[in-house]
Amino acid sequence: MNNSRLRKMLCGVGVAALLVSSGNVFAQDDPSDPSLDDLKARVLKSAEEFAQIGQGSPLKTMEAILSRNGYDFNTAHSIAVKKEYTGKKGRTFAEFEQYINGLRVYGAYSKLVLDQNDRPIHVVERFAEIRSSVRPAAVTEEQALQAALDRNFAGAPIPPRTSVEENRVMFDAGTFFFTEPIVEKVVIQRGKGERRRLIEGFLVQTWGNDDNQLYMTLVNGKGRVLRSKSRTTSFDSYRVYTNSPTTTPQRIIQGPGSGNGQSPSGWLSGTQGTTRIQGNNVQAYLDRDGNNRPDASGAPVNDGNFTATSDLSQDPGAGENRAVAVQNLFYLNNIVHDRLYRHGFVEGVGNFQENNFGRGGRGSDSVNAEAQDGAGLDNANFATPPDGSNPRMQMFLWNGSPLRDGSLDSDIVYHEYGHGLTFRMIGDMGGDSVASAVGEGMADVVAFLINGDDAIAEYSNGNTRGIRSARYGVNTRRLSDFQSGERRQHGNGEIYASTIWSLRTAYLSNGLTNDELFDDLVSAMNFTPSRPDFFDMRDGILAAVSGARTCMVWRAFAERGMGEGGSMTVTGFFRNTVSVTESTRIPASCEGGNAGVSNVELANAVPRSNLQANNRSRWRARVRVTTSGSERAGATVAGTWSTGASGSCVTRNNGRCSINLSGFSVANVASVSFTIESINGDTNAPGVPQTVVVNRP
Repeated sequence: MNNSRLRKMLCGVGVAALLVSSGNVFAQDDPSDPSLDDLKARVLKSAEEFAQIGQGSPLKTMEAILSRNGYDFNTAHSIAVKKEYTGKKGRTFAEFEQYINGLRVYGAYSKLVLDQNDRPIHVVERFAEIRSSVRPAAVTEEQALQAALDRNFAGAPIPPRTSVEENRVMFDAGTFFFTEPIVEKVVIQRGKGERRRLIEGFLVQTWGNDDNQLYMTLVNGKGRVLRSKSRTTSFDSYRVYTNSPTTTPQRIIQGPGSGNGQSPSGWLSGTQGTTRIQGNNVQAYLDRDGNNRPDASGAPVNDGNFTATSDLSQDPGAGENRAVAVQNLFYLNNIVHDRLYRHGFVEGVGNFQENNFGRGGRGSDSVNAEAQDGAGLDNANFATPPDGSNPRMQMFLWNGSPLRDGSLDSDIVYHEYGHGLTFRMIGDMGGDSVASAVGEGMADVVAFLINGDDAIAEYSNGNTRGIRSARYGVNTRRLSDFQSGERRQHGNGEIYASTIWSLRTAYLSNGLTNDELFDDLVSAMNFTPSRPDFFDMRDGILAAVSGARTCMVWRAFAERGMGEGGSMTVTGFFRNTVSVTESTRIPASCEGGNAGVSNVELANAVPRSNLQANNRSRWRARVRVTTSGSERAGATVAGTWSTGASGSCVTRNNGRCSINLSGFSVANVASVSFTIESINGDTNAPGVPQTVVVNRP
């Protein structure tokens, strides 16, 4: 009998029928009580313990052994075969799980060994004794997932459900998770002796994409985390500024250890030192004398932990600041490598790796990243040879007061890496003032899509505007502002980057995500000719998208003068004279709003709030949305919180879904609001926009 069939039997008759609660008064769940998996398993291996157990299937044999060794009928017959195989010497090895009310019992298992004659010779077992009803859970799978995320991935959003299989609910992996989070409803035995009791709870599996951290988190029926176990080994760690010293503290971040989906062998390989760190994606080192070769490697690092602490009151070359620059530069290069990989910059299109793991492209081209390069000031650069040759990133100091280190500014690192992206995926990005402007603009796009911030290099430049003429959220540059001359490339690049920032705003306001835009932009490079102008980039994006996104692209470009009928013409011996023709026209199919959207409308939105399960000083805001109409199931409802964060959810068959935001201080935040701005991308849907105020509990 297969496991699925046995589970259905257990769920429908026999044991399950005896265990359904009918208003019982249950004991309180004492957090200090042990769970079943805290208890030691029993080992049976003497002949007396198997006396009078005849031959039979592994399942029947295990049931008989349990019955003869102290378990009642219900417990002995609540097991199911997990796996079974026969070894080389004819011995049979079987493992079992326990099910109550059709739910797997967390921590319950047994192992059985049968000899060549199918007689038992060894048993390891630990099962929950069925002495009482099972207390039902009072929280949902979403709430259990929230509790697990609060414990292990603070600030991570709850993704929508994707599927349900028996007692397991799967949630969308998106780009944050390596695989889809799984929440399995289970039975948990708490306490021991006469205090033993059975409760429903949840086993939550979450596997982070960037850090390769795999957690199995046990949550009780009230939403309290009972335990959380990491199943990732071989950690590496880096004390870094994840954004910049003015926006994030220097803190220790775990690397992917033995590997993740984007870096299968992890980040580290070879011999490491405090000022020279190398791996499959990047080699970061000091080049203070500017000779384009690594300086001395510093002290050896044998444990994979790069934890030098910065002192920003000192010169970047003083104390541990040199090591800080290298470990920060190594970390940021790996982050942008892994992030772009998820969006399509992979081996086959020419990304930067020593070993390509048989996935296409040419290897031997990891990035050589030079920290505190002595060849310049107040800048950075990235040289990109063809696939199979190592590119070089030069990071300079910035001549402020005090000196600032560009290797600590993620905007600059991501911008420079963005040049490598466009050269490898599009082709020639130089040779004229237009293509070079596109390259500068797209490099800024890489930085702001990763950091979600509309200013570039505020830290290095020492002001909140950054190094551009204005923050992209208020930058008004358009095609008519283009100025001929390659030295104008950064200012001209602002035109393209501002357009993409506007496109990002459109995506977010229509229920799409920053990552979906990133996917589309990287994919578009496969459709874009070498040495592109702004219109080539527009057309590449249009070729990569479909549906409502097509009109979003047209509007974003048309608003900046790059609509239908517009053009750029490059002339002159050095291809530096550019004439432009503006157009704000969009295709007729995009006129009049979003035509052909789903027949769905907003019925109501109800505010909710509660204290976070594992932190009573913080509270969580929730807006429960109900839609109606012929296509209310699967509708994407999107909007913006008063904090500036975006939020969305996908309705279930009943037309309901919830949008959550966590982490508000009980002491400082009395209320927040959420404005529902679109349904399925339709900003004119009935009932939209609507603002809901959520008050502190």
